[in-house]
Amino acid sequence: MKRLILVVMICCLVVGGTGAISAAGSDIPMFKVNGKLFVTPEGEPAPYVNKDNRTMGSLRLIASALGVESKNIKWSSATNTATLVRGTNTVSVVVGKKEITVNGKKVVMDTIAEMKKGRVFIPARFIAQGLGVKIGYDAATGTVSFNTGEVAKHNFEDYGLTPLVELPLELTANGLKMTVNEAYVYPTSSTEAKALDSKYDIWKFEDAYYLVWVNVTLENVSKKRIATDYSDMLRKVAVMNGAGNELTYSFSWLDKYDGFNNIELLANWELNPGEKLTSNIPFVDLVNKELEFVAISVLNGSSIKEALIAEKGDK
Repeated sequence: MKRLILVVMICCLVVGGTGAISAAGSDIPMFKVNGKLFVTPEGEPAPYVNKDNRTMGSLRLIASALGVESKNIKWSSATNTATLVRGTNTVSVVVGKKEITVNGKKVVMDTIAEMKKGRVFIPARFIAQGLGVKIGYDAATGTVSFNTGEVAKHNFEDYGLTPLVELPLELTANGLKMTVNEAYVYPTSSTEAKALDSKYDIWKFEDAYYLVWVNVTLENVSKKRIATDYSDMLRKVAVMNGAGNELTYSFSWLDKYDGFNNIELLANWELNPGEKLTSNIPFVDLVNKELEFVAISVLNGSSIKEALIAEKGDK
């Protein structure tokens, strides 16, 4: 039902076909470092969730995500022990053992480090905590967050854009309040964009130049039901990145993101008065090869509220 509704809705807004369905999509955990998507380095195996329901990553993957320099990664084949040093913190972990050493003290984990195909995999949470890094987990998206400093809400500077406002940003149109929590811009050729497409199988990704990934909270502060569904196919959130270029509101082809009010990837949704919902929305740019600006708007009925949040050049 979601695909039918969204394809009809999008065809009313943009000209073009529906594209091909690919076999992408996975339950591989995703990492964020200080709010930004962290992609598995080339040559390293992907992280996974073990039988103890703990996120595991290769020794060098976890070390890289935590900012541990190569010279501070040690491996003893004689004792099957990996040692990582970050700042004043040192963690040693032995393959097959629940006990690790943190700054000379013994700590018992609820899982073990594992050896697979000649590579050592270590539990992200215990290693991060031992090295003094704050770690969080979003069960809805399967995302592990490592925070070593200030957490980013956007990546505009990475692509030559100057942020014009601070996030989160609130916009309200005719009783629909939208809070823009995060906004990220990725060329579709980037490793970050490809990782998101691999996980979510994003519609029109292969035809796009850019992927704009926004996290929003929608709240119904009116006295009537507000929705984007078969009863009201007009989109309520829009993004532009160039003069006259409104990006295509995309979605996932995967069945697990079907249905209403999905908190991981938003397609069809409905909010009764007083209700709110936080989720991610992917937008794809099928026109512009260069970024001019990023503007976002919330629409409801004849009302629209928009804001320019980043643009080329100095502020």
